[in-house]
Amino acid sequence: MSQENVELVRRMIRGWNDRALRGVLSTAAADVAWRPAVASVIEGDTDRRGKDEVRQALLEIWSMWDQFELVETQVRETDEGAVWLGEAHVRGREGIELDNPFGFRVVATEGLITRLEAFLSWEQALEAAGLSE
Repeated sequence: MSQENVELVRRMIRGWNDRALRGVLSTAAADVAWRPAVASVIEGDTDRRGKDEVRQALLEIWSMWDQFELVETQVRETDEGAVWLGEAHVRGREGIELDNPFGFRVVATEGLITRLEAFLSWEQALEAAGLSE
């Protein structure tokens, strides 16, 4: 397994959990494309493109939730990057709490994330990466 891609994804997740914009954005290429899971369901295949749009999307997500923690179960290397599989533990301001499977398909080039797709199931993330369970 390519430790470089695995560590890249884990750094991104640590930044997410710490709500550290610099931590997340330091793992991304300038022209990164990110497809958030919930926005995908609601808006269709809408990508956030470039670090400015990703920054804005992260701030919006973090402002809606008191907690949005990602807990890793496994990371799998792919030909183009990695797949991160885990759980999302989410708590909203109105007392809403969710624990849900969560996954990312990550495309990495030269040590930076160029494409990130989030999914509300492991099956979707694995399928997007061309893998099966």
